[in-house]
Amino acid sequence: MAIYLLRHGQSIANRDLLFSGTSDHPLTDLGRQQARQAGKGMKGWHFEHVFTSTLSRTIETADIFLLAAGATVHSRQACPELNERDFGLYESRSQSPERPPEEREICKRISNDVEFVPPDGESMRQTHMRARAFLETVMRPLGDGNALIVGHGNVLRSMTLHALGWPIDLLPEMPSRNCLITRLHIR
Repeated sequence: MAIYLLRHGQSIANRDLLFSGTSDHPLTDLGRQQARQAGKGMKGWHFEHVFTSTLSRTIETADIFLLAAGATVHSRQACPELNERDFGLYESRSQSPERPPEEREICKRISNDVEFVPPDGESMRQTHMRARAFLETVMRPLGDGNALIVGHGNVLRSMTLHALGWPIDLLPEMPSRNCLITRLHIR
């Protein structure tokens, strides 16, 4: 099965440099434009399965992408397992370099330490395990055809690492730009 991973378009939180995990930040106009442009690059495709998270930024990205591609879809589902990492008490807080000095160290740990669990949140490792389980228990049994997952940076990068057999320690360094499309092939 060919699985296409598509990160959502730019959200308000991306634009404003906020931790936007499970908070439902909508797309910006640029994010909508990014989704359209990505869709135009896959004109006429058919997807047996399309999965999104339950957050509006992935659902809207999928809608725009599929319309721009003129894609046909057999089944579509929003899954909470695909939601972004929960940043806990740091949800919607600034990631900007101008943040208060007392927050700089914890923000650095949130972004770079795969084991760090923000208060009331989840670590990169926990997100990785959730994404990996989805790939193995939901995606692998689907069989042949193309599938599209429209999701979030930490989840999609985790799936990519797992599919490649690479260590989770690489997660903070992997690229994750808006509307990046990654193709995985699993058997």
